[in-house]
Amino acid sequence: MAVAFAPGTGAQNDTANLPAPMTSPVIPAIPERKPQTEAGADKKTKADAALHAPDEAEWEGEEGGDENNRDTAEDTPQIPNASPFKTDKADLPPLPKRKPIPAKSDVKHSGPAGPAPLPEEWSAEEITRANAQCENLLADALFEFEPLKPVRNGVCGTPAPIELAAVRASPTVSIRPAAKLNCQMASRFHRWMAEIVQPSAKTHLNSAIAGVINVASYHCRTRYNDPAQRMSQHAFFNALDLSGFITAGGKQITIAKGWEGETPESRFLKEIHEGACKIFGTVLGPEANAAHRDHFHLDMTKRRNGNYCR
Repeated sequence: MAVAFAPGTGAQNDTANLPAPMTSPVIPAIPERKPQTEAGADKKTKADAALHAPDEAEWEGEEGGDENNRDTAEDTPQIPNASPFKTDKADLPPLPKRKPIPAKSDVKHSGPAGPAPLPEEWSAEEITRANAQCENLLADALFEFEPLKPVRNGVCGTPAPIELAAVRASPTVSIRPAAKLNCQMASRFHRWMAEIVQPSAKTHLNSAIAGVINVASYHCRTRYNDPAQRMSQHAFFNALDLSGFITAGGKQITIAKGWEGETPESRFLKEIHEGACKIFGTVLGPEANAAHRDHFHLDMTKRRNGNYCR
């Protein structure tokens, strides 16, 4: 079928409606380099030689650093601005020699771990110092006692124990049986008798006290005989347990029977218990616990916050 074209139009005229053809971008021409002069080439060669040349000072005086053994610049190029300090192994100090770690079988143990065991005996200095203290405390002839040999039984004992039979406290108060104490405890017991017990007995009992019933003094044991407890002050000759008192007329007043009630005996016992708290470090009685329901416990424990009294 023939295609008719309008006058003035045709396939050859259709190119007017097509977009303009794309042209390549204009690339600027590379400027021509000037030929290098002989002086410029010589200057670059010298700079390269200076950059890559080995440090001459590094070879002066070095063993084996002769000209024949020196590496060329091409083989060992140098880094510019490198640290001027040498890192040759020959310049480093030798490492300290370490002792070899012994094998387990070679390790020698000096002894069992823990605190050193106590000496079996008191030193002469400790005994002398304790005896001097006893002379100061018991010098006024108010005590009837026998010096005992120093006692050391593990942690128990004291360097200058005595056996106290009586104290002269207007009148003399006997201890039945005699108590094994240290001198400080004996001195405080005399003070309690003279300042507290005798005045209270005269007030409430209308009689003086002539004797006390001792149920425990020195005994190497823990508190309440319980292995889980700390050592008792009895273990250091530093405690006395009393179960009763005997008046000058021969009347016996026991703590087990006389503590309760509003009797003269009860008032006497409670007053001397309270007075003991001003003299001893620890005072325990029937109101402390069941273990002390029938006696007073007196000792010289030192405490930061004052005496303990129950």
